[in-house]
Amino acid sequence: MTISRASTADVQALLEQHRQIEQLIAEIKAAIVNHTTDCCEIAKKTKFLCRLLAEHFRYEEEGGYLSEAVLVAPRLVERAKILESQHKPILDLLESYCHKTCADGVEPQVWWATAKEAFLEFEKAIAQHEHEENLLIQEAFLADLGAKD
Repeated sequence: MTISRASTADVQALLEQHRQIEQLIAEIKAAIVNHTTDCCEIAKKTKFLCRLLAEHFRYEEEGGYLSEAVLVAPRLVERAKILESQHKPILDLLESYCHKTCADGVEPQVWWATAKEAFLEFEKAIAQHEHEENLLIQEAFLADLGAKD
């Protein structure tokens, strides 16, 4: 299958977005696990991650690369719909975590433990989601489509 220039540019933009998201997740996780950054800096990074992830999911839902994959491999439509249905719960997890950052009146030890638990739950969910998306894309574009669709 030949990929057009436009879709190649889209794929490159998507890969850059994934890289940014992964980098932010790693930075936030390291700061929380190692207590290396104050909670306000963590909150700022988390809010940026929230915006970036919402934009990323919106792109996918409005005809991003999952749409292209199901055009190539229609048998994957249901899996793509399931993946898209996970976007809101994942964003809700991140936003819930975001509300826990810089909470007034919370003792630091309690805040760090709560923040760590909430962020690790989000990280696990987003990692599983991205893994499933990657599997779908690989199946769509790397399979012998003539034999399967």
